[in-house]
Amino acid sequence: MYPPDIPYNTLVEDYRRNFSLENFKLNIEEKFCLIGLIVYLVEKNKSTKPDITYYKVIYALGKKQLPPEVIKGLAVVCEDFSKDTQTYPTYGIEKEQIIPTIQNFLGKYMPF
Repeated sequence: MYPPDIPYNTLVEDYRRNFSLENFKLNIEEKFCLIGLIVYLVEKNKSTKPDITYYKVIYALGKKQLPPEVIKGLAVVCEDFSKDTQTYPTYGIEKEQIIPTIQNFLGKYMPF
């Protein structure tokens, strides 16, 4: 946790630099869907693949279009959203379309 005397703008800058999804050209529903589908994919596979991580999944699906720091930031956000969660929405997306949907969303990253 940050000390209480850190200015709000400093926190915003830290967040944008490390965890922001602002360079994904997605609307808010698509951003939540991206996070939710990644969480679903990781959590549903933990029992059969105990070494699965958010970073490994995002890296495997997005290594061609995402810089390493974006992969790490998105992995941290997804892991944070997954905490204390027992249900994982798929937003009506069929199982066989989850990976292509994630890849489509990841492909909408623009570094500027």
